[in-house]
Amino acid sequence: MLRRIAPALLCVAAPAHAADAGADLNLAWAAGYRAAFTCSALWNGAGKSLDAIERDELTGLYPEIEAGVRALKADVDDRAKRVSVRYRDDMPPRVAEWDSRTGCVTLPIGAAPRPRGDYRPGQARSRRLGPGRWAMPAPARPCRAPRRPMKFP
Repeated sequence: MLRRIAPALLCVAAPAHAADAGADLNLAWAAGYRAAFTCSALWNGAGKSLDAIERDELTGLYPEIEAGVRALKADVDDRAKRVSVRYRDDMPPRVAEWDSRTGCVTLPIGAAPRPRGDYRPGQARSRRLGPGRWAMPAPARPCRAPRRPMKFP
């Protein structure tokens, strides 16, 4: 009897588990969306207030994540130029970090932010050699491709 009922129970339980996983993934996406758009509106030149970000950037979203975005709150660290959004107690928060070279970068789901060491947000990483000249890395090995005359039909 149990052998006949077990497959039916599995068919009923599997969609419920799949729906749970989908909801968790949508919540993770919502947290990443809030972190990324908050970071971008704060430090990529807009300089918006948090109220303006709520009003302008976090409305009219994808229906799968809109409720999650509204329910989650962003933790803004102005000194580190980092936005964190916690979406589950057993997972690291979704994080978006800003630097002067790449702008806002959103870390993948499950990734924890690393300490930055001597790196300081907002400082350019390039060295200037002189007026209009920038430091360029030397090639690993010189190009030794032979020159061949071009033939036209």
